[in-house]
Parts: sequence; C-alpha cells; structure tokens
Amino acid sequence: MKCGLCGMKFTEADGKKACEGCYIKNCGLIKCPRCSFENPLSKKLNRSPKKGILNPLTKLRVGDKAMIKCLSTNDSKKYTKLLALGILPGKRIELIHAKPSYAFQVNNSQFVVDKHLAECILVKKCRKTI
Repeated sequence: MKCGLCGMKFTEADGKKACEGCYIKNCGLIKCPRCSFENPLSKKLNRSPKKGILNPLTKLRVGDKAMIKCLSTNDSKKYTKLLALGILPGKRIELIHAKPSYAFQVNNSQFVVDKHLAECILVKKCRKTI
C-alpha cells in the first residue's frame, strides 16, 4: 500500500499493527506507520448498500436533517477529503444551502462542497419529530 498523505509504501500487516490501539474495529481504514494517516483499506471504495434506501446529499431539501450512512466513491482523493473533513458514517447532517454549491452542517462545523463531492455522501433522511 501507499499512504495517501506522506507517500510511504507499507504492507497491510504493518498498517494493521499501527491500528492495534484503535477502538473502532473493521472501519475499512488502515493507518500509515509513519504519519498515522488513515487510508482506505480496499481498492474498491464504493460502500453503497441497497438502492432506494439511501440518497445522496444532493437529494435533500434545504433544512432537511439526515444521518450519514456511507461514503460512495471509487476516487480515493474524494474519499480521503471527506474523511479529513470529519464526514463520517453515523454523524447527523443538515443541509443549509443547495445549488450551485452544497452547504451543510455536521456537529458544530459547517462545510461547502461542490455537487460531485456532495453526491458521494449517502444519507438516510431523519423522520420529522413533532
């Protein structure tokens, strides 16, 4: 493997050894022994399950709240960028603005991304509470 941040080449066994102290098991990432950057473990990054259940962020309306379920892309640069921003499965997301760019909030942070990156964030819309 090759680290997407520092460029160091390392074996999968070396990367798993660096992950030993992590409390999240089977996350699909592997740590670089040099810089501790978490790289995607597999070459295939598409983690999209059943169609129809999940929608890309671009399908939400402004003000909608949802749960991030997975990141769906085969482009490691897009995947790494989303991870670096803290866009992780299990986090709640709220769409603040749509078109031409997509602004959204995750926790107390707000981000603006283009349509191509927003399409990689697959969400399940939260039920409305009264």
